[in-house]
Amino acid sequence: MGLRQHINMNLTQLLESKGIPVTGPGQKHFKSGWVHLNCPWCDDNKFHLGFSTAPVGRCFKCGRHGLTDTLKLLLRCTWNEARELSQTVCSAAPRRIEVPEVTTKTAVKLPAGSGPLLQRHQDYLQGRGFDPNEIEALWGVQGIGAVGDRPWSVVIPIFDEKGELATWQARDITGKGRSRYETCRIENGGADPKTLLYGLNLIRPESKLVIVTEGPIDTWRMGAGWAVATLGMDWSRTQLLTLAKRFETVAILFDNEPAAMAKGHELRDALFALGCEAIQGDLRDHGKKDAAELTNDEAEAIRQSLK
Repeated sequence: MGLRQHINMNLTQLLESKGIPVTGPGQKHFKSGWVHLNCPWCDDNKFHLGFSTAPVGRCFKCGRHGLTDTLKLLLRCTWNEARELSQTVCSAAPRRIEVPEVTTKTAVKLPAGSGPLLQRHQDYLQGRGFDPNEIEALWGVQGIGAVGDRPWSVVIPIFDEKGELATWQARDITGKGRSRYETCRIENGGADPKTLLYGLNLIRPESKLVIVTEGPIDTWRMGAGWAVATLGMDWSRTQLLTLAKRFETVAILFDNEPAAMAKGHELRDALFALGCEAIQGDLRDHGKKDAAELTNDEAEAIRQSLK
């Protein structure tokens, strides 16, 4: 029987049809409203992993796990097949989060000297595998030349969810600037970056899945309408609640370094706690240090795997 023929089953029926033992009424580990099974993520034979109405379960030995990832491991199926099953076997939709609307009433302006991309900016973007015309048109990116407070920088406007300019980042392209990135100061009219998710204004309202990266250039690689950035590996409660409110599945693709990976794990667990399915990608699988280093084909393969 193909997996698509199981989509009308509940979780207990699905697992039992595959010979996977679960607890039930009258059994030692039965708890009303919960399905308990041996956790495939750890050395468990005492039904420590439990799922209730949300697509996130908890193992009393090794912590929280997403239902999609668990079904993929148990059934040896693709992530897309597991995701489709997980969406149908839950007895209720995940709890949605109410988060106060963030307003960004600012008078922010792009830094002095900002204008159309010059040849040096275009060469920088092409050297990183981007089409300068596309980046300029889609993301509103501008450049600063030799004259100005931040010479030879790419200026990245950061918009709020409604598409209003809220702040900006300037990225030095020479390797000789006083810092790689500079962000508009709050006292100069910029919004707190940690109240924003870069790229959220380009996500379709009906989208239920999003890829979360660290920085704007990572988001460019993963694609407009697909990805957002937390503007650094440190994420805020506002960003967390916005993700949990807007999306059912969040794929985290932070940089390939221990501190960033740890922050990604923390974000995944926090989303789990709010009833949101979250998965964490590992750029080590591609031999890359961040999402921006992916080729367009590699980024497309990741997007396709999440459909």
